[in-house]
Amino acid sequence: MNLKEWLYRSHTPAEQLKALEGVCNALHQAHSQGELRNGVGPENVQIVSDTEFTIDRPGVIPASHRAPEERPTPTTGIFSAGVILYEILTGKNPFGGSPPGSAQPTPLKSVRRDISGDLSDAIMACLESDPDWRPKDLSYVLQVVQRLRSAGDAPKPSPVGGTRGSRPPSRPISRPSSRTSARAPRFDHMQRQRRVGAPVLLIVLGALTVLGAGVWYWQKNAQGLFRPSPTTVPPSAVPAGDARSPAAITTAPAVSTPFAVPGVISSPTPPTVIATPWMQPTPLTMTVVTPAPTMPTPFIAVIPTPFVPAVPTPRPYSTPPRAVIEPITPPPLTPAPTVAPTPPPPAEPATLNALAPRTMTRGQRSLFDLHGAGIRADHRPMVLKGGAAVAGVAIVQKKLVSPKLLRILVNVEGSVVPGGYSIVLVDEAGKSSNAVAFEIKN
Repeated sequence: MNLKEWLYRSHTPAEQLKALEGVCNALHQAHSQGELRNGVGPENVQIVSDTEFTIDRPGVIPASHRAPEERPTPTTGIFSAGVILYEILTGKNPFGGSPPGSAQPTPLKSVRRDISGDLSDAIMACLESDPDWRPKDLSYVLQVVQRLRSAGDAPKPSPVGGTRGSRPPSRPISRPSSRTSARAPRFDHMQRQRRVGAPVLLIVLGALTVLGAGVWYWQKNAQGLFRPSPTTVPPSAVPAGDARSPAAITTAPAVSTPFAVPGVISSPTPPTVIATPWMQPTPLTMTVVTPAPTMPTPFIAVIPTPFVPAVPTPRPYSTPPRAVIEPITPPPLTPAPTVAPTPPPPAEPATLNALAPRTMTRGQRSLFDLHGAGIRADHRPMVLKGGAAVAGVAIVQKKLVSPKLLRILVNVEGSVVPGGYSIVLVDEAGKSSNAVAFEIKN
């Protein structure tokens, strides 16, 4: 079985870390022998056992694992190895569906938050699009993986990312309780209908009772309300020719037929017409008032007074007084008290843990990773031998990745004497970190 088939299966974090060490060891040996000059793909990695992996001589490299440079470089195989190591931990390609170099790779730490920062930085360094910024070999990656395995720090499952083919956790199936029957919802619905219908029925019965009482009362008193009452005619209103006594003569007012009431039959009584004597007209008395004669008002002529315009009296010229404005002298300003700025706390010196790789070759320019803590942008790497600066070993360029990782391009001239050297970080205040040893070879 090759690594491509292995990637499509589900594996635990401990199995991923074991495979990562075996693949990294095999790729490191193959790269040291120059077999990964053009790159490598997962189908070229053969799995012999859980800890033993071999590398076949690659033929056509998949585009997803091919370095972005057109011509092979000494670090082309490092780029392909970084893609393979990334896929072992995530089950995904770091560039997704885009060609390598056309987009930035997805940070490994954002996909697998459970892995250590050193392992994430070491693998992401292999995926640099610029060949000069890739590590020279996989020695540091192998060193981090071996340290994690020996310490038993296997990554824990993370909800953010997972390997390809991983199955989601099974969800418990909820079963209905034995006390709950299938017809329980229907019984509850009927109970709610009964609870709602009882008040409505009481309201309807009450309304019908009140309506029946009203109809009964109406039937009982309707005839008395609309029956005309007899009216006694006064004696003065009886005509002279009527032989009946005034007390026996009664009149009833003309009443219109009342409206029909359901259940009540009423027969209107015809009105009785009584003749009344003719009323004698009362003579109209008018009083005529004769006005007294008045004398005419005599005419009086009014002669208007001629208009005489008023002439203003001239006043003597006088000079208006001038306002004198005296300058106001402001009081002297009291200078504000000078507050001395608080100096920032002194920065702590950086601490170095490792340099990868630990060997440099004369006459070459190589990339090295300085790992530690508290690394800042103002730190300046210096190469020392016996506590003094060394001529011929120059730091060409530096790149701060994080406070734990600083990448440097080192140019070693051919005149440098082989042997053991050290490198330190010096800040602007002159404080230096601890020294990390390395070796310069021919």
